[in-house]
Amino acid sequence: MKDQKGFIQIPILIAIIAGVLVLGGGAYYTAVKIASKKVEKLENENKRIQEKSEIEALKTELENLKEAGKKTEDNTKNTSPISQPKPISQPKQQIPQVTIPTPLISSTAKLTIENIVAIPSISATLFKWNTSIPSVGRITIWPTNTPTGNLIIITNLGTAHEATMSSIASKKYFYLIEANAFGGTSVSSEQREFTTPADTVAPTISEIKIASGLNQTVLKIMIFADEEIRGSMSYRYLYSPEVGNQWESESNLVYDKEIKKFVADLEYRSPYTFTVVRPAYNDNTEFEYKLLMRDASGNTVSKEGKTKISSLAKESL
Repeated sequence: MKDQKGFIQIPILIAIIAGVLVLGGGAYYTAVKIASKKVEKLENENKRIQEKSEIEALKTELENLKEAGKKTEDNTKNTSPISQPKPISQPKQQIPQVTIPTPLISSTAKLTIENIVAIPSISATLFKWNTSIPSVGRITIWPTNTPTGNLIIITNLGTAHEATMSSIASKKYFYLIEANAFGGTSVSSEQREFTTPADTVAPTISEIKIASGLNQTVLKIMIFADEEIRGSMSYRYLYSPEVGNQWESESNLVYDKEIKKFVADLEYRSPYTFTVVRPAYNDNTEFEYKLLMRDASGNTVSKEGKTKISSLAKESL
């Protein structure tokens, strides 16, 4: 159509020129006016085409700007933020620590007694055992042929238990261990026994101390040894001149302050004490003694000596 339109436009121009030449005057102006409108129309159409091209270019540029803005935003997200200045640290308040007690193990846990061992010696025996969960231990010990009955030792709550008792050499003992845990759970071991080793060593006397009572009526003789002992003493007072002084025996007597009497002392002790009556005369009087002491195993030791009564220290007996 454009080619055809272009083909028609050439005769029109020729006609206009011919009109100008033939008609002249008013016909010329009429032809010029028509031609001007055609030209204006073409210019307007060209202008619209040019504006449309510019609009398309603007749209393309706008899309490019949007795409560039999107890429910038993505880059901003991936970029680490600008570091802010750190606030000045304030001293931390000391918060008191509260220890929450651990609850006892439930009674559903199985309670057992393990690793039971008795370690006897001449004078003492050590017992050790473990329990599977924390418990309070109870050990009952009894010797054969003794009127004193059973010895019971209670141990603290825990899983490792120890107990110690004084024992006699060369003697058989029996014992039983019980464990009591949370919730009333309890268990007992089987009855066990052990024999303490023999003691063949005599006691060693380290000191003999003799003192006079404040009222000057008795003498106290204290024997210190490396183990518990008991025994007997023979004594006499020596006068000047020595005339017919007889030995007297003193076996296992101690002075009981409560009843104010001399009573038999059947216990093994260290120190072991004798108390005897002191004579009224003091000048040049000597106290002479002979001791025969024994330990619980029957091993004996003897000592003797003498001292002036006037040189004895005075003590409350």
